[in-house]
Amino acid sequence: MRRTIEFYPIIGAASLFTGFWISYSAGSLYVQQGLMPEFMAVFGLPIVVAALLSLMDAARAARTYLMILSSLFSLLFLIAFVRSGQYTVIGLYAIPVVLCIYYVIEIDPAWGQRAAVFLLSFLILAYLTTILRIGSGSSPFPITAISINNDEVPQGIPLLFQDSLVVITPAYILTVSVQFLLLLGAEAALLSENFMLIYRNLKLYAGETGPSTATGVLVLVLGCQCETIIGSIPVLSAVIVSLVLLPLSAAGIILLIFSNIFLRGFQRDGGVKMMEFADSFRNRRTAVLSGLAMVFLLFVSTAGAFLSWELDIFYFYGLNFAIYVITYLLIAGLFSEGPGTHSQRSLAASAVVASMALMVIWLVPIMQVHAYSSPEVFGAMEISSFAGGFMLAFGASRAGGVYRNIVLEMVAMMFTLTGAVILYYTDIFQSGLWMGFPFQDQLLFAVTLTIVSLPFLWFFNYVSIERKCSLDPHAV
Repeated sequence: MRRTIEFYPIIGAASLFTGFWISYSAGSLYVQQGLMPEFMAVFGLPIVVAALLSLMDAARAARTYLMILSSLFSLLFLIAFVRSGQYTVIGLYAIPVVLCIYYVIEIDPAWGQRAAVFLLSFLILAYLTTILRIGSGSSPFPITAISINNDEVPQGIPLLFQDSLVVITPAYILTVSVQFLLLLGAEAALLSENFMLIYRNLKLYAGETGPSTATGVLVLVLGCQCETIIGSIPVLSAVIVSLVLLPLSAAGIILLIFSNIFLRGFQRDGGVKMMEFADSFRNRRTAVLSGLAMVFLLFVSTAGAFLSWELDIFYFYGLNFAIYVITYLLIAGLFSEGPGTHSQRSLAASAVVASMALMVIWLVPIMQVHAYSSPEVFGAMEISSFAGGFMLAFGASRAGGVYRNIVLEMVAMMFTLTGAVILYYTDIFQSGLWMGFPFQDQLLFAVTLTIVSLPFLWFFNYVSIERKCSLDPHAV
């Protein structure tokens, strides 16, 4: 039986390619001249690679994701022909769907988790990037594949969509390139693997205090959410026509790979390396260095007031973000951390919420206008950044243990999402969010903020996981 199952991917691939050939020959499938290699690479290569891996009995997880992707493509073609009333070839597209699904169920014990997260991630990202649009397309054929260059000038097409296929059917319109499919598939697969590894590590090392407790649920949910943010930013940024987005795309995929490496290593031997590194900054030395840095920031603030540096967005918001972070480091180095009672954690939570609110409120355009137009209000914004950093340090210290790292994880997430929101707002509306700052400067600021905050989001995410899995009683 096992030897028979190994040939299912090959049978599925043969059926799919036969379906392509018959559909193309009968005029039900139209592929623009010169685009057949790209068409086969996008829709045929996944099941071919999966078939080869099945013969070698290698890379079980990769086989699973490739088979799921192949079954999804086969299903999309099946839907297109059914909607068009072309029933003669639907069996050839149904066979890969059935065989791929059956193969995955029989071969991979974790197929359910992998399939659920992969499909959900892939389809959501495909929908958000508008590569998959549900609705009837205008075409004389059941399936029409043309070049994206037919309707767009190459200069206006994002790099990862260069030489894309536009597949038009009565049920949907799909725009995809080989390079973007590779990125999207890799992102969805890494998200799926990392979600599973986070849960397994919490289950393995945290035991009874793992995913079933309040802190375990928080660590699990925030861990998966952080992975989602890190994974979605490269894919979503790929649809924007700008070379400055390339570092952002690279940062996201690199961090997801690091996540997978870290989680696999942690599953093998545990360890608290990141936790120890994070704790090494909570001392008097950090407080002294932060105090010196604060004096420098006060000097920069004074000089900026005379030189009108606040007219530059990097100074306007960068200075206040720096004050917020340096104040946290200064106060956190002075506060002693306790285990944290219920009442202390309630007070800490209030302080953290107020701290984040003091930072977010100045991002609201109407507040930015006042701070941009009035030196007094700009000074008040700086003071609020100092107050916000103070409250964050107080709240994080009183929360203690895992909760402290969860707080820092949420703050890092706030900065990352701020950059992402600005980025996609400027792209969608092609206009700046704030008064006085050029559009390109706002775009560059959003990219810079996201790139800088992403590694901190990643770092605090895994410090939280390590601390939750630690045997230290103060970790929870």
